[in-house]
Amino acid sequence: MLKENIEKIFNNYLNSRNESFANHPIAAVLRNNLPKDLESLTENPNKYKFAGSAGQGNWTHSPWVAVFNKKITTSAQSGYYIVYLFREDMKGVYLSLNQGMTDIRNQTSSNVETKEILRSQASDFRHKLQGNLLDNFLDEIDLGVINSPNAPFYEAGNIIAKYYSAENLPSEDVLESDFRDFLSIYDLLAGESVLTIITDANAIENAQNRFIKVLKSRSTKNVSAKAGFQGGQESGEVHWVDDLGIWFMTRKIDGSRYWNGFGITEPSEGAGLIITTEINFPIQGIDRRIAGTFVTDGEEIYVAHRGKLGGNYSKKFFDENYHGKWTKIQDGDRESEVVLIGGLNDPKLPEKVSQFVFEVDRMKTGRTTPIISSKKSFNVYLKEHGYLFSPEIIENFLLSLKVKPFVILTGNSGTGKTKLAQLFAQYLMRKEGNNENSIITKVKPNLSSIKYSAWTLDRSDLEPLHLDLEKNFDIKVGEIPAKAKLSMSPRLWYEDPDSKIKSMLENLANTDPDKEIELKLITESIDESNYEIVSVGANWTENRHLLGFHNVINSKYQTTPALNLILQASNDKTNPYFMILDEMNLSHVERYFADFLSAMESDEPIHLHKNDNLEIPQELEIPLNLLVLGTVNIDETTYMFSPKVLDRANTIEFSTYPAMNYMLSEQDTENPSGNIKYLENPLSDIKTRNFTINDLKEKFKDVKINSSDYLWEVLAGEINSFQLALGKAGFDFGFRVINEILRFMYVAWVYEGKQEVWDNWMRYFDAQVKQKMLPKLHGSQRVLEEVLRDLFELCYIDTVDSPPRYFEELSSDPSVKYVQSALKIQEMDKVLNEQRYVSFIN
Repeated sequence: MLKENIEKIFNNYLNSRNESFANHPIAAVLRNNLPKDLESLTENPNKYKFAGSAGQGNWTHSPWVAVFNKKITTSAQSGYYIVYLFREDMKGVYLSLNQGMTDIRNQTSSNVETKEILRSQASDFRHKLQGNLLDNFLDEIDLGVINSPNAPFYEAGNIIAKYYSAENLPSEDVLESDFRDFLSIYDLLAGESVLTIITDANAIENAQNRFIKVLKSRSTKNVSAKAGFQGGQESGEVHWVDDLGIWFMTRKIDGSRYWNGFGITEPSEGAGLIITTEINFPIQGIDRRIAGTFVTDGEEIYVAHRGKLGGNYSKKFFDENYHGKWTKIQDGDRESEVVLIGGLNDPKLPEKVSQFVFEVDRMKTGRTTPIISSKKSFNVYLKEHGYLFSPEIIENFLLSLKVKPFVILTGNSGTGKTKLAQLFAQYLMRKEGNNENSIITKVKPNLSSIKYSAWTLDRSDLEPLHLDLEKNFDIKVGEIPAKAKLSMSPRLWYEDPDSKIKSMLENLANTDPDKEIELKLITESIDESNYEIVSVGANWTENRHLLGFHNVINSKYQTTPALNLILQASNDKTNPYFMILDEMNLSHVERYFADFLSAMESDEPIHLHKNDNLEIPQELEIPLNLLVLGTVNIDETTYMFSPKVLDRANTIEFSTYPAMNYMLSEQDTENPSGNIKYLENPLSDIKTRNFTINDLKEKFKDVKINSSDYLWEVLAGEINSFQLALGKAGFDFGFRVINEILRFMYVAWVYEGKQEVWDNWMRYFDAQVKQKMLPKLHGSQRVLEEVLRDLFELCYIDTVDSPPRYFEELSSDPSVKYVQSALKIQEMDKVLNEQRYVSFIN
């Protein structure tokens, strides 16, 4: 995101200066996009103000984006601040710790004097920071000044800087890391990096209460259980946070500490649980034997951990194995380093606690992926709706969406292609409310609820249902007329065939009769739909069928459901929206979809009309959160795809599901084994879509497939071999396909936990051979027979002596590297032998 927006300035700013300033999108990148990028990278953004400028009323020659510590300054006129300063010729940008010059200039007699004061103060600042600066920081900057009146003062005011050339802009990770380094230096200069331990007993108690309150607000289940390390356990109430995959238990040990234990397996009533880690706090004062401590910078209170795990795990073990960042604190009469987990005011504190717990689990067990409850997975959601797909199909589908917002689903009619896309959209829509749209109230385990299996609810809880529980009437009592109100109390009756609810209520009635139990009334979604199924017509010959048109007769714009969905997505960019093109090859795809494809690829808008008076915008930008899914059937009424379309999509093939397995539900519905939260969020890691070959090489540089072979080198060899084999028939591929294959491999690697030795890489490369390389194949026996054999051999470890059609039991053959691709090639070889012609989409 940061890199992408900086590149937009480099590539467009000089030309934009010749265009109208008002409402220009490049000015918006400086004022809005880049400041938001920096805000998202800042741990405690409330301490800062984020701003950018392209000029005031007219284009400036020196655009900038800055971060102001509110204690120091809130503008570029005074104090000191972090700022990205673009050269006037757009050949580079400086990340600078700089000074405000307006106030100084107002107090001096000349510009020369102003610049002398700025340079002198900059030298003083550098002296204060001595010992905290790296050698590669710049004392001086050159903004290429020709026209800018302010740039010379920015040059004089520079304290330290880093320079990024437009021709060699580093990766997103490097840019983000540099910004955080500058922010740390900024805070150090502002005197805010000194974190001190809270020692007051009342302050520690308040912080502990706030910490637990935050965690309990995310709790989804409470049970009575035992928890501890091996050899000793204590009974108590255990709180489970389902979406974070952790439980916690807390109590105060008088005269000793506040005890907070955490674990990662979902608890059940009466179970014995093993603690993954503790985050305990002393009752008062400083106690370095206790793992946790609260620290403060004077504004925020942070949860910190000393790296003491207890048991058989020494502090040295933690120091050597912890992969996160250490932070210096003033620890009484000495300096110490701690792990800063998160601030009590940070809305992401529960997520950060979860990350820390899983990091400790990784250190202890070597496990690289969280163990998270499967009950809310998309896989299970599909089965609940009567649709069965292999976990690999689901993984391939979801990973493909993360790499490119365009996926083609092909297969026989009725195999669930459209339904898979529709159900995923519905699943995400429901998931926004913990997978449920519900009314939540509290009930107690009273005798009536046990005896009659019912509760009387408060009418106010049911207001969202708009039930008519009161009605006025005219009545007669005998012959006397009167006014009356009929008022009904809602009574909820529950079914409990296995007496599980009754058993729980009886237990609570005996042990804790005043305990309030959360009761959810699960309702249908009332949100606006996040998807649209667009049925493609055989007469679609231009984009007006998809995006509408300006009707010059009535001077209105004729919209379409697809256009309305795109506009809706543009106004809600935090959530994914799905456009499902059903039977998209009933017409020539290029005729109605070419503009759309080009816009998705280039980030350029689509021109809709030229009328200034219409509500519909003249140009349509395709938002990043719009995901396009095309379903394909092949028969005499449909058309083949061109390479232009296939190159830009992952093509996923759906096989007919065995009737016996479907009817008997013989399907493994266990969750896919990786990071489910990452997999099921198509907008997470969205920057991956724009990773360059150099970005990807940097990401994979240390990843191996075994003790000696590096993944990047192996992938380069494998991709090259397939490229050469396909090239024999004119189906080789270029940069776009290579980049998208590697991006898919990257998100698959992240999904599987970023393993240093990734031994499961072939499963995902197999998917890319089938989804990205094979779909363009079509032709006669003369053209394809040898090519299919060569491709089949590439799927094998050993040399292949016979045509693919003669091989048996490929799925269980240990010599096959890429099973799904080999099976597809074998199927195509059989069709080619029988019909003398074959295509991937038969």
